[in-house]
Amino acid sequence: MKLIRPQPTYDVNDVPVYGKVRFTSGSTDFLDSPNAMEFPRKSGGFLQSLGHGIVARVAFHEDNEATGRDLDGSDEYQKTSTVSIKYHNGKGWSSAFMELPDEEASFELVKAGYKKNKNNRELAIPRSEPLVAKLIGLAEEAGRVRPVFKARSLQLSTKQSRGHSEYGSNSDIIAIVGNAEIAELNAAYLQKRQREHGFLYDLTESEVESELKGKKDQALIRPVGLGGNNYFDIGDINADDDFNYYGRARGVVHGAREIPLETKVAEVSRA
Repeated sequence: MKLIRPQPTYDVNDVPVYGKVRFTSGSTDFLDSPNAMEFPRKSGGFLQSLGHGIVARVAFHEDNEATGRDLDGSDEYQKTSTVSIKYHNGKGWSSAFMELPDEEASFELVKAGYKKNKNNRELAIPRSEPLVAKLIGLAEEAGRVRPVFKARSLQLSTKQSRGHSEYGSNSDIIAIVGNAEIAELNAAYLQKRQREHGFLYDLTESEVESELKGKKDQALIRPVGLGGNNYFDIGDINADDDFNYYGRARGVVHGAREIPLETKVAEVSRA
């Protein structure tokens, strides 16, 4: 990958899956979910997905290693637009993972989640609600639906052999990240940071059953966060985040123009 720094935005070229990504600067403050969603708007962006958060972190880390330039908060806990949706599929409890779209309904959902979580309650919405139904449908189409965890966490080896690891090939990790290539990118990054294992934390089946008892027409929604130096261990994926938890925010600018060839580029290698 190649990181370019035409501040106040940053461009990463040759990105697995995404091709080219233009990021906004990271927030200087730690923000809750509603403010994290609002932050990128002033730069014409929308809150990063979990996959984008991993790409930004790897690109900034490798560039900083090579040049000594700053990380722009990429190593701190990251707020993302990826959400976890727990619902009953008629046979058992499922977890769907998908990114909130850049539309007003997403902002309203996040605000509602913040109010609930701030009062120690969960955000439970009817599955028939248009945005929730759309997100579940998209997750099903993309193969990003998995059974709800029996235990609280998943621990997987990040050691790679010929570009593959237990972490990057795990179905739960792939579902939440969005694809195997970005999952392996995170595994390689964690290895470079001397992390022999990566962790995924999520609600358990018993917790979901307790919260949605007698409400199988409802879906329980939580935001997904990416652990950093200030909160959880670096690289941990937290599908049990709260809307009122604080983290750094970064936006993705859609429809960015092609970057002039003469722009100075910092090479970022990938294991």
